[in-house]
Formats: sequence, structure tokens, C-alpha cells
Amino acid sequence: MLLETLRVHGPATHLTRMCSEPVEIDLPKDKKLKFEKGSVIYIPIRSILLDPEYYPNPYQFDPERCSPENGGTKVYADRGVFFPFGLGPRICPGNRFAFAQSKIAIAELIRNFEVSINPKSPKTFEIHPQAIIYTLPG
Repeated sequence: MLLETLRVHGPATHLTRMCSEPVEIDLPKDKKLKFEKGSVIYIPIRSILLDPEYYPNPYQFDPERCSPENGGTKVYADRGVFFPFGLGPRICPGNRFAFAQSKIAIAELIRNFEVSINPKSPKTFEIHPQAIIYTLPG
């Protein structure tokens, strides 16, 4: 459930990276995408995590999507489309801490409180366009 929450309502909307060397990426139909050293690359995390090409019914919250029976997040990570904390050597160092902290918080809430949904709560969640996390490259 936590993984699907990160997919639908992740902590960041995008990543930026700067190329440390020239890179050429093969695209479909024999096309290539070239980046020169020093190019700043913008990676739209939120757009990828909500893309119907990778996630059927992307706006539907489906905790079973990332269940071990369905291959977990590995199915998506191997395709390069699941990275709520980034990827590779520059993945967020707080990744594991965030998971541990979230699990402890949920356990404590359930143990100490009766949890219910307020009937006045909105049925949909919308991110305000000015509420983004922006990092400068470098």
C-alpha cells in the first residue's frame, strides 16, 4: 500500500540531472537522442508514474499493483518507470529511513487510535501547481 501511495502521491514531481559526459540514447524507429556534456536533463517523475502506457488506470489507487504476487515494484523499476525516490547512485539517501518511519507511524496510529474517514473529507486529491520540490542541477 505504501508503494502505491508513493506512485500516486510521490514526494517529488521531477528530477534534474546534469550530463557529466556526452550521451546518446537509442529511440524507437531508429532515432537517437543526443545530450552534450553539461546538458541539464529534466525527468518528470509524476508524469511517468501516472502514465497509462506503464500503469493501467494510473489515477486509480490499487495497492495490489505493487504486491509481491504481481511482481512488486521490480516489474516497474526494471523498465525504469518506478522511482519515487530517484534511481541509481543518486537515489535519495532517506529512502530506507522514510519507509521505516512510515511503517512505525502507521503501526502507532493503529495501535493508539480508532481511525475513520471524515464524511466531509474530499473524495479526490489534487496537487496545487505551486507545491513542487525543485532542485538545481550540480
